[in-house]
Amino acid sequence: AHPKKAARIPPVILRNTNKWTEVTAHLVGAGVKITKAKTCQDGIRIQPASSDEFRALTKHLDDQKLPYHTFSTEEEKTLRVVLKPIPVGIDAEEVKEDLVHQGFHPIKVSRMVRSS
Repeated sequence: AHPKKAARIPPVILRNTNKWTEVTAHLVGAGVKITKAKTCQDGIRIQPASSDEFRALTKHLDDQKLPYHTFSTEEEKTLRVVLKPIPVGIDAEEVKEDLVHQGFHPIKVSRMVRSS
């Protein structure tokens, strides 16, 4: 078994660099930890320490209506999987129940049909 790799926290790019002191004052006051912040072409690139810090930072920027850019966290991404070959005699609902039993959270399970 491979060790599970740590989820990477995406950076948050604060577009308005003039708001940096205001943002950092809030982060310090709220106890939000960041590991790195540096200027980049689009503004200031802020690296939150964890996914909780990421959520706290983006919530603050949303509340203050400050423009920023970021990417989806790994946990927010939808995983799409194709399982094959599953015998036709096994119902899709049985497959879904088995996936739930294994700890997955399927949104939809359907059988792919080959058109001739």
